[in-house]
Amino acid sequence: MKSRIKKYVLFVLLILVVILVAVILMFRSKMSHVMETKEITNEYKIEWEEEKYKGHYNGEYSNSKPNGTGIFTSEDGAFSYEGSWKNGKFDGKGTITYENNTWEIGEYKKGKRNGLCRIYTEDDAFVENYYNMGVPYGKVSKYENGNITESDLYINAILVSELKNEAEELNPKALQETIYGEQYIYVEGKVAFVGEDDKHSYFRIDSEQVGMIIGSYRNVVGNKEKQAFIPEMKKGDRVRIYGYCVGTKKNNVLTDKGSYKYDYIQIEPFYGENLSSPIDDLKSDSYEMHKKYPYASYGENIEDEFEVINSVRSGKMFYVQCKLKSATDSQEQYTLVYKGDINEIFMTGEVLHVKGYYDGQYKRLKDSEWTDYNKHTSTREMIYTYLYDVYPAIHIKEVQR
Repeated sequence: MKSRIKKYVLFVLLILVVILVAVILMFRSKMSHVMETKEITNEYKIEWEEEKYKGHYNGEYSNSKPNGTGIFTSEDGAFSYEGSWKNGKFDGKGTITYENNTWEIGEYKKGKRNGLCRIYTEDDAFVENYYNMGVPYGKVSKYENGNITESDLYINAILVSELKNEAEELNPKALQETIYGEQYIYVEGKVAFVGEDDKHSYFRIDSEQVGMIIGSYRNVVGNKEKQAFIPEMKKGDRVRIYGYCVGTKKNNVLTDKGSYKYDYIQIEPFYGENLSSPIDDLKSDSYEMHKKYPYASYGENIEDEFEVINSVRSGKMFYVQCKLKSATDSQEQYTLVYKGDINEIFMTGEVLHVKGYYDGQYKRLKDSEWTDYNKHTSTREMIYTYLYDVYPAIHIKEVQR
């Protein structure tokens, strides 16, 4: 009996020792982490926009790298960054100060601009632009005293104004010189056909210079710098389309019956103007502007109240059809693009206070087209197009309900 009690006591003591050792190890690990995240000052090197800076870092760190909140200042004082860090790189919101008395406030990821950034020259003057992992896209605007004084658009990290200056009109001589894919070109003519599927838009233009031209472009929200900035077009409109000439190809859009399987010159477009409904004739920031030129405000901030009409969900992405609460015309509808919780529900009539930015356009297949859509699948030799409701899209960054 005494032997059994002795074994039991030893077993209990062993368990207590194991628990004590585990507690000590956990405490040491926690203290080590606390010590690591205390503010320190260290020599540090960073690279920003192909320039290398040597200086000192003062702030939180982990695994011997800046991690958390901290300040880096170069030895010569020409550069400093104050804000959030992750794994030794700018990550989150921060402020950069340069030696020429300019500074920027922005969002960063893995050491690159990613999101909205403002570069200031004075307290009341700055340039505002969105970035996707260091690549500028969408609308870029210069502000003075709170008002836009200049604006332009980025396509593939190049300003539209620069692309237009370099483009030459596509004509027989240019075609003979084999400019395929090497030279920016533009084509002007009357729209003979437009078609839509879920990811692309198709067009055929009757050009006075080189006859019929066909083209297609990817046409969905969220494509950032890869999106083609093409205005709303309908048959009979006179348009000017900028892009690349990419040779000849058969027109495989089955619904363009009169021209199906004929060979045409093909262009890959990146920008367009509707000369029948020029942008200068439209009121700035009006619904008509956003509808006809969905990328004219691409990346521009918006904050307003919207009333929900209906919504659909794909995974965690919500596409909420709505109208401005202040709108008098119920046909002036937008689509809010929102990444949220899978259990969220948007109720018809609910009012949302939204902060976000314009994100091109969103297309929704018309109800009357669903039956025909389900009968067919696209192939290389047969492309069907369908009728879509098109709404200006707004990407939600914050929503209050």
